[in-house]
Amino acid sequence: MQFKFDKPDQKPKSGLGCLYGCAALLLVVMLFLTAGYFYFRDRLSGVTEVENLSKQLDEKYGTVDDFYPAADGGIPAERILVFLELRDSLKSYEAKASSALQTMSHTVDDNTKEGDAGISEIYSIVTSGLNLMPDLIDYIKAKYLLLDRFEMSKGEYFYIYTLAYYNYLGHKPGDGPDFRLVTDKHKDDEAVEGEDVIIRREKENRDIINSKFRKILKNQIINASKTQDKELVLKVREEIDRLLKNPFSMPWENSLPVAIAGSFTNYRDRLENQYNFELNPVEIMLIE
Repeated sequence: MQFKFDKPDQKPKSGLGCLYGCAALLLVVMLFLTAGYFYFRDRLSGVTEVENLSKQLDEKYGTVDDFYPAADGGIPAERILVFLELRDSLKSYEAKASSALQTMSHTVDDNTKEGDAGISEIYSIVTSGLNLMPDLIDYIKAKYLLLDRFEMSKGEYFYIYTLAYYNYLGHKPGDGPDFRLVTDKHKDDEAVEGEDVIIRREKENRDIINSKFRKILKNQIINASKTQDKELVLKVREEIDRLLKNPFSMPWENSLPVAIAGSFTNYRDRLENQYNFELNPVEIMLIE
């Protein structure tokens, strides 16, 4: 995880000030690294367990790229109900993780009002981040266990989540806390200095979703081809081409197919009630 609280437009007034400030910051970092080791030592088993659960899901149900939608892209009612029941079962874990994220957001805001964060401010932010980790790990672990329990692959969950919340209900891929919670590391070198956190997350998540859906739609073409419906196959091919031309465009952004929109019609309120703004970045993180 990477927490962004720097103010890039502010510079030290002198080289000496930077020397003292950098030395103090280095000391704080060393102390936090030491404290972090002891803090996480007893929690590493939880992280390892989450990683193992993720691998087991991939082996049992396939990766996100292995998901094959129906020929018309529609989602059977029973699978929507499974998705809703799964998210409902996550409520207690979701509440704790969401609350911890809100606390972290307030901490970052309170300690960066004056610009660059000093030693005490950094201490408060890092401490809040350390307190956040266990709740996030518990949430992810519970989600993976429930995916297995309900026999739902990561790909199917991602497919429903994306089309229901971004396309059908209109939520934004950039939704989430106003600090850097998770990061698409291979994009870090392309970041614009001082770029708004939400805008950057929106761009990164759109890029991730676009890439994954191009593969999923190729799988859909295989099922669509079996129907001998040439018009349907052409429509899916055109959507793949559109996504390729603009890596930040969302699947079916211009017009959600009737078969997909119809899948959500009877569940609009339940889907809306189960959307979590703070945890949205975590949902995208877990498909990588």
